[in-house]
Amino acid sequence: MYRINTSIDVPIYTQLVDEIKSEIISGALVFGAKLPTVRELSAQCGVAPGTVMRVYEQLEQMGLAEKKQGKGTFVCYRQADELSRKDKAMAAIDAMLNTLDDLNFSESERNIYLNLKLREHAAGDHGLQLAVIECNNEILYQISEQLRGTSNVSVYAYQLDDIRSYPYQLPEDLDLIIVSASHAEELYQILPSSSKMVKAVLSLTTQSFTKIARISKGSHVGIMCQSMRFGELLVSAAKELCDDATIGEPALFTDDVEAYLSQVTTLLVPRSYERYCGAECAAKIRKYAEDHTVIQCEYRIDGGSMIYLEDRMRKLGK
Repeated sequence: MYRINTSIDVPIYTQLVDEIKSEIISGALVFGAKLPTVRELSAQCGVAPGTVMRVYEQLEQMGLAEKKQGKGTFVCYRQADELSRKDKAMAAIDAMLNTLDDLNFSESERNIYLNLKLREHAAGDHGLQLAVIECNNEILYQISEQLRGTSNVSVYAYQLDDIRSYPYQLPEDLDLIIVSASHAEELYQILPSSSKMVKAVLSLTTQSFTKIARISKGSHVGIMCQSMRFGELLVSAAKELCDDATIGEPALFTDDVEAYLSQVTTLLVPRSYERYCGAECAAKIRKYAEDHTVIQCEYRIDGGSMIYLEDRMRKLGK
């Protein structure tokens, strides 16, 4: 049974294409398997027959399925050794997430269990075990990626709200826990392993800083993001760096994107914004970027904090 989520900004037919493609790539639907008829799939998913026809047409164009006159639509894709590692990985992840959805796990629970299994999988690696705690997904991802660029470390990301709810989910064998300076005082009070904490100052990358500072006078600057906290940080940065520019209130990717973009001449978004928004929202931003300035903004652990962190890592001797 395919699941349709009407609360996200992704067209229904795209969701269906992605789900069926995932089953085909993963091998759950093998070569020669017959897909449901248009009428059957329409009834199962509660969508119009025309939507299902569009899905099957898209699968045909992708070389995954073929229509046989009078017989139906069949999988025509054969598994191949040269199948990209990325496609295999994405298909496996989709299947796992679908299973967790069927078991009614919340997003918070999924994150906890995934982090635990990642740690178990890395148990044979004697590198450093680092945790990052942050209040918004944008910075959590950006800082985690920065730390993963350091050799011989495993990095596990935790949402601040999850740690507030249950601080003991952090494994005892972590080597270091990296927190931003703005949350350090609170976490010193609630973490059982606060002696492992490293307080880090976060700052805009030089590239982000420079691009924001060069925004033209008289510009109407908009900010779109996944979390309002990240939006507030960019508002503060823009007001400090931009002379004679109008800085608008931040909007979320789930808001009316077209209406918001029509009111601004420059847009600030998190780096790799596509990972935080649906395909349709990303397409609208890319279209907007054809005639306007879009600045992808990134925060990182600043130089002084990174030197201190690296020193702590060296002293651990792993």
